[in-house]
Amino acid sequence: KDGTYFVVEYKSGMLKRTHPYDGDRLQLAAYFLLVEETYQAKKIRGEIRYQNRVCKVEWTPQLKEQLLTVIQQMREVEQTNETRVNIYMPKCRQCEFYKVSCTKV
Repeated sequence: KDGTYFVVEYKSGMLKRTHPYDGDRLQLAAYFLLVEETYQAKKIRGEIRYQNRVCKVEWTPQLKEQLLTVIQQMREVEQTNETRVNIYMPKCRQCEFYKVSCTKV
């Protein structure tokens, strides 16, 4: 009734920490940006609902800037076909592409 748009993202998995995963937060932020641009919304907030926890997320200038930075990085990858990889070895070793496409450190 106060003009606030509320966006909910449902996740099928469990959250194994106290705050949402960065990728999930950015996914919700992308929805926030769509709502903002489509409806000229001024007030937007939402939730990410995991199977075991609900995390509230506010549409802040900081979150919007973070999202726009990631979008710009994605566009650069699309234009140049060059990616920047943050290597985190415990996860890398489990990745199906580890042996074929990653530089081993």
